Amino acid sequence: METLLCYLAQFEDLSKEALHLIRHTVGTLQLKKGQHLLYEGEVCRRVAFIVNGVVRVYMLKDGEEDTCYFLKENQFAVALESFQQQIPANESLQALTDCELLTLSYDKMQVLYQQIPQWQSLVAKLTEHALLTKLYHRSPLVNADAKTRYENFLRDHADIALRIPLGYVASYLGITQQSLSRLRRDRIQTSV
Repeated sequence: METLLCYLAQFEDLSKEALHLIRHTVGTLQLKKGQHLLYEGEVCRRVAFIVNGVVRVYMLKDGEEDTCYFLKENQFAVALESFQQQIPANESLQALTDCELLTLSYDKMQVLYQQIPQWQSLVAKLTEHALLTKLYHRSPLVNADAKTRYENFLRDHADIALRIPLGYVASYLGITQQSLSRLRRDRIQTSV
């Protein structure tokens, strides 16, 4: 819980009363590797703060899973549009490692909006930060060649690169697993 409260403090100065309310409103959830927090088509009914683990966000395109991005410690896992509007999600959220999460349901979020004056401002700042982080990581992938995309991934996600299956990394980079294996092999040979 303290990890979440410290994270929130970076964005908004919360009163002792607000911190107390958050402590008693947030729940915990353990996900095993491979379990889903949310499936595409379901309504996202909770936001999850990742204490430990890696979560993959993916969409189905032509029957194939297309990895959009990865979330890790000190990030929120949520299908934002689905959560905010309580409509079916366009994406799925899956644990790629065992995960320890702190969760806040939609209904309890509404309570925090009502009882904590700066909650709306805090949520806006958190949302903006998450979206800018996503853009920072995805934008360089758009026009780059496969080798550059892989190098950028290693630079930005070195802490999770060895914790997740290569197939998901390949999907995220928009290349085949064989191409990724070749890039990895070339990188190792170049560094030796």
